[in-house]
Amino acid sequence: MTTTDPTVEGRQLSHFIGSRFCVSRKESGDTQEFVIKKKELVLTDMVHRDRDHKSLISYINKGPNVDIKYYAGSELTGQSKTTGGALTTEKYDDGMLVRDHVNSFTLSSHVWRIPKTCALRNPK
Repeated sequence: MTTTDPTVEGRQLSHFIGSRFCVSRKESGDTQEFVIKKKELVLTDMVHRDRDHKSLISYINKGPNVDIKYYAGSELTGQSKTTGGALTTEKYDDGMLVRDHVNSFTLSSHVWRIPKTCALRNPK
């Protein structure tokens, strides 16, 4: 899902586009993993389509009871991190900036139902 929100962290922005992914456990009780690979990130304009293919993801706001793992590689490969928050200064182990190199990721949840707080807000 994509939404526009005029404020981020209390600052008024002229234009902000974010994506929200909501996941819960499977009925079997197993943790469900939601996978996004580079081709989906390109299709949703979260990675540049031009020659450099740099990621446009600068912040990950993961909810409670959610694990995220993002990768420099396009198919859940290469260097990875599991932190959330601002990615503008975050680095992979080799020193490469994360912000330009989020090319795939997985989300998994430890809750049975998607929380109401994950509902999409309608912009005014």
